[in-house]
Amino acid sequence: MRKLWTVSLAILIGASLLAGCAKRKNPVISTKISGMYFTSSSLFAYPFNSALAGNKLGITDISGKTKIGTYLPPGHPAIQGNPTSFQKYPALYLLADFDQTPELFDSYYQLQALADQLLTTGEMDSLVIVVITSDMRTATANLGGTFYANNFLIGDWLTYIGKEVIPWIDTTYIQYRIDPTRKAIAGLGMGGYGAFRLALEYDTLFDVVGAMSAPLAFGGTEPSGWLNSFLMPQVMNENGNNYTGIQVVDPFDASKPVSSWMFAMALGFSPRLDTTDQSGVTWRGIPNTHYGVDIPFDNAGLVPSVVDQWKSWDIENLLNTTYPNALSGKKVYLDCGDADDFNFQLMNRRFDTFLTGKGVTHVYYEYSGYPGHDATHTIFTYDRLRELLKYISANM
Repeated sequence: MRKLWTVSLAILIGASLLAGCAKRKNPVISTKISGMYFTSSSLFAYPFNSALAGNKLGITDISGKTKIGTYLPPGHPAIQGNPTSFQKYPALYLLADFDQTPELFDSYYQLQALADQLLTTGEMDSLVIVVITSDMRTATANLGGTFYANNFLIGDWLTYIGKEVIPWIDTTYIQYRIDPTRKAIAGLGMGGYGAFRLALEYDTLFDVVGAMSAPLAFGGTEPSGWLNSFLMPQVMNENGNNYTGIQVVDPFDASKPVSSWMFAMALGFSPRLDTTDQSGVTWRGIPNTHYGVDIPFDNAGLVPSVVDQWKSWDIENLLNTTYPNALSGKKVYLDCGDADDFNFQLMNRRFDTFLTGKGVTHVYYEYSGYPGHDATHTIFTYDRLRELLKYISANM
């Protein structure tokens, strides 16, 4: 279902998130309280990165983006210095957007202040929030993101998060005090896509799935599809309508945002598997490497063989084919601004209709801005993050 409203309108989703081993509610806290947000050292310093080992692009942490950010609620034993506490907390795994960092969730989106406020007012119960990014910074290239995909160029990000990071936090990293039976996954933009992709791949891990302004239904070769109606003409326009002039954007180029997104998606969805093959007009080399990707169109229009590769990663298509029941029994949240820079609102409208047709219980909020401040891709993320946290609180 779709509900349109201005961002200034507060949506009270209500109910408190359950905390501890028993499903009990915390009381409303009458005085201001403070949790803690911190970023850990590089994930690559940890001993469980086998799923990323050997990636051909040599992903490293030279940018400082490949970290875990963590919010611990007030009263958490790690804050109180009470190592003997047996309390456990539900966890939200929050995936970062294209070219964004765990630090940004606190410095820009004010995650700690927002969570503290919701706890103080009783709109959210205590939970641990773990922020993960799949930044595409290597020794030779920075393409802004991997779309949390699996392939030989970037490593297996789905496997890395689903089978290594989350189980490690659930069990080994005792100071987090995670209740492994109560988990949600969500994300912004690219992270919202990754959240749904992980929820499909590991459908028994999560109770709630959420996405803010995420690309979830590409539309494939359909006339109204996003690839045909938005991606192709916008990329051509950003490159002076010169098809051969479309080259990998490295690093992220704010003057070519759609082109930058396309190459990050191509890196995840359509890497050129034969590293010696540079044939065909859709091939684009990654600077300073022997590797490349295929983009999904040529001068004449969409290229079916590449589109099929992208569709194999499309959430709607995967729910129609490989994972038809992956969202059964889960609580599902979607939102998007009605003036998204990348027309993701069209994808979300399509995905909303698709989920309704499949009988998947979900909510979809499409929100507007106000004069001079349109609801673009990230401008109201702080407001929407509040609603996402409240939804998770009500449904964990």
